[in-house]
Amino acid sequence: MDVLFWLYLLFVAIPLCTLIHESGHMLAARILKADHITLVIGRGSDKYKFSISKLQVVIRSLFLITGVTESSREKPYKRLEIIFITLCGPISNLFFFLLFLYLYMIFHNDYVFVLMLLNAWIGIVNITPFKVKGKLSDGYVIFQQIFKK
Repeated sequence: MDVLFWLYLLFVAIPLCTLIHESGHMLAARILKADHITLVIGRGSDKYKFSISKLQVVIRSLFLITGVTESSREKPYKRLEIIFITLCGPISNLFFFLLFLYLYMIFHNDYVFVLMLLNAWIGIVNITPFKVKGKLSDGYVIFQQIFKK
């Protein structure tokens, strides 16, 4: 693999697929009329911040690694609403997996293939229930909400 491919993977594909995932959560929160939504891409110190209406976007120095979307509203979310917001992240990745699969079947392009695989991987991993060092996967949050007393 050439250097250009690795640069694409690290600086375009991974951040884009993370943004797709977090945008799924954001869209669900907007549908449920969140009063405030914060979308954070990466870890480390804040590098760029901007706000649009009720949405605040934060891009951190290590933007390749992770993302998180937090939302709130005056009326607390119900259990099914939390499940809906949480589920929309992996669903958005799986939707884009299908979109990039279709594009790959037409164009047979390695760059599209990477986007296809990354979206599938992020969607499947995030819907799987697990907890690592206090961080919960979307699947774990859904599992908690389903079996909450």
